[in-house]
Amino acid sequence: MADEAEAPPPPPEGEPAPEGEPKPEGEPKPEGEAGAAAPAAAKEGEKPAVDMDDGEDYSPLGSADDLEKQRNYKDYKRLVKEIKCQNETIERVKQQIQDIACKKCVTSCEKKDLKCLQECLEQELEKLRCLINKAMHLQNFGSRRRLKNVCGGGAGKVPGGSKSGGNADESELALLRNRVSDYEEEQREFKCLLKEQSCQLEDYRDKYLGAQQKVEEQKATIDKLNMNNKTVEKQINAEVKQIRAKFQEKLCELLQYPKLLENEQLKLAETCKEKEELEDKLVIVCKELKALKKKQTETGGTDNCQSQLRESQKELEKVNKNLEEVQRQRDLFCEQLRSTEEDLNTLRCESAKIIARTKERAEVMREQMQNRIDRLEKDLAQCRAAACMSVNDRETVINEMRGQINTLSYSFDAAQKQIKTLRNHIAYMSNENCFPIKC
Repeated sequence: MADEAEAPPPPPEGEPAPEGEPKPEGEPKPEGEAGAAAPAAAKEGEKPAVDMDDGEDYSPLGSADDLEKQRNYKDYKRLVKEIKCQNETIERVKQQIQDIACKKCVTSCEKKDLKCLQECLEQELEKLRCLINKAMHLQNFGSRRRLKNVCGGGAGKVPGGSKSGGNADESELALLRNRVSDYEEEQREFKCLLKEQSCQLEDYRDKYLGAQQKVEEQKATIDKLNMNNKTVEKQINAEVKQIRAKFQEKLCELLQYPKLLENEQLKLAETCKEKEELEDKLVIVCKELKALKKKQTETGGTDNCQSQLRESQKELEKVNKNLEEVQRQRDLFCEQLRSTEEDLNTLRCESAKIIARTKERAEVMREQMQNRIDRLEKDLAQCRAAACMSVNDRETVINEMRGQINTLSYSFDAAQKQIKTLRNHIAYMSNENCFPIKC
């Protein structure tokens, strides 16, 4: 904002030059002294006398001696007031721009306002330059008229001294204008520097916003992953519950088979006992048959023995049939038992395999999700560190820029004071040249 420097208005006519600056020869007295010397001279004569040795008394600009001078003096006073008002306007615009620039987060509307304020400041500065040029033109016009009067009126007296004094004034004016142009160039450099720093600050702000946006995206991604993990866990738990329910159903179906097996085993044991008893009876019957055969051969009573033999054979056939039926039932129950045991073993193996596969898949998915969460946490930590560094860099840059702005403001105030001093000196010398000498 170095270009926002405001040129101080020229001092009013008769204002004394600042202390510490050399006064040229023949320097006019201030307005108060001139006013005090004029009545004393009026008492001695109609017009104030000029004593070149003691000092020159000049009539103030805008007196009734010359209507053109009076009109120029009024215009000059009006321009001085306008320059003061223009300086106040520029100060207000500068303050608004500084308030917006010092904010941490600048919105788009504030950026537009800042651009409008900068354009307005450029226009006001251009207007101020025009007013200053007009005021300097009036001063230069008065200086040229004064130089002509001095050269024309005092040609017969001291032409050499007037010419040398005019050349010295012109050289000093040129020197002062060069200084003013140097100060304006320095102000333009300050403006470029401030623009660069504002661009750098905007870059840091964009980086900070980008890092903050990345952090928010990482947070959203982590939330999504957590939701996905919960969904996967719910699915795995639901599948495990379904497998457990099926396994329980199969177990409930197979629980009755051991009881049936025990019952059949009891029946089989009873049948075996009956078989053994029948075998024992058969052995006894066979022994009796043999004994009867011996008796028959001995006694010859075959009819009775044959009838007993037939009965015994019938009983033996019945026992054999019962035994075959019991063996067939036993074989059937054994086959059912084997098939049931095979089904139970198969179901156990399949259930174990399903549970193992489910556990392996859940473990793999858990490891993958854990690795992804770790990676995202690392990315989040890096983003947070980058955001913290961006914030620290931003604060550092803001502090540095504030320090530079304060330095530039101090330099700008010093430049304004020097410009004001030079303006006062120019106005002082211009007033010296504009005041005509009354002989």
